[in-house]
Amino acid sequence: MSESLTKNEIISQLHQRHGGIPREQMQQTVDALIGILRYAIYEEGNLLISGFGSFKAKAKKVRTVRLPKGTVAEVQGKRIQFIPASQLKKAINGD
Repeated sequence: MSESLTKNEIISQLHQRHGGIPREQMQQTVDALIGILRYAIYEEGNLLISGFGSFKAKAKKVRTVRLPKGTVAEVQGKRIQFIPASQLKKAINGD
């Protein structure tokens, strides 16, 4: 396994553990789950997965940028903050 667990590796592991489910169906399920999680963070600004952690969208400061055509615009982005649940911390730290 690589240093990071990729979406394809997650699909492969789920397929191996639940061999009766076709890989294509497993891929559709994982894609749907990721879409739901992404939508929750985008719409609600936060997402809580019990036992795993929470994701929060935090606004960045407004900044001025130069666009490729030379015009200037002010943009405000967001960054995603992850706060691990205590159960996840304990599992990782071996407590």
